[in-house]
Amino acid sequence: MTDYLTNNDGYGFFAALDDLVITGPTLTNVNDFRALLIP
Repeated sequence: MTDYLTNNDGYGFFAALDDLVITGPTLTNVNDFRALLIP
C-alpha cells in the first residue's frame, strides 16, 4: 500500500483489489464550474 500512496496510484490500487469503478464519459465539463458565496 505504501508504494501506491508514494506514487499517487489510485488506479493501480483499486485495480489490484478488483474494485476499480469505470464510469465512462459523462459528456459534462465540470472543470468550468464556478461557485460564488455571497454572505
